[in-house]
Amino acid sequence: MKWKKILIIGIFLLLFSIGLGDYLLTLNYNEIVLKPYQSTTISQAEVLANGPIRAQSIAGTLVEGTNTYSVISGPAVLINNNTKPISLVVIPNNLLLEIDYLLILISFGMILLSALLLFYNKVAKRR
Repeated sequence: MKWKKILIIGIFLLLFSIGLGDYLLTLNYNEIVLKPYQSTTISQAEVLANGPIRAQSIAGTLVEGTNTYSVISGPAVLINNNTKPISLVVIPNNLLLEIDYLLILISFGMILLSALLLFYNKVAKRR
């Protein structure tokens, strides 16, 4: 019976953390439209772009992915070298978002633990 309680708590924690994360993202969400050959400076944020842009770190750490940019420390300049506007979604790094990610991981761990306890109670205990 313990696995059912752990499963219920894990599911409710997962739903709560997803709702909390959605609320925190709507509070911190910022959209910037870069016109052709325009630049902007971002510090400590996650940036999603709808097209290729040039990113240059000024005095910090910048991690580039495919149309995603993580400015970890210090400012970075994002430059639109295209002939059409590009929109950027900027999500500032926030301690509450990090705590929410931790809550999501804990809830997945609880759901996995309840599945292992169910397996132990149904299969392994019978042997």
